[in-house]
Amino acid sequence: MRNSREFAHQHPPQDGSVHLTLPEDTKKLVTEAGWGIPHPIQNTELVFGPRDRDEIELVWQILLASYDYARGR
Repeated sequence: MRNSREFAHQHPPQDGSVHLTLPEDTKKLVTEAGWGIPHPIQNTELVFGPRDRDEIELVWQILLASYDYARGR
């Protein structure tokens, strides 16, 4: 995602994880909550794929935070 206009991308349906850009404090919260891990090379976060409706909502909120961050909000 570096040097591109992409702020996030979803992996294949069988995995469902998402790579996205987040502010440092949000990345730390996501990692500490067990919802993702930092990418070892890029400054992105890998958020694990949701397993049910409640988790879909949580991942959606993380995605919205990424979108807001990409938009400078």
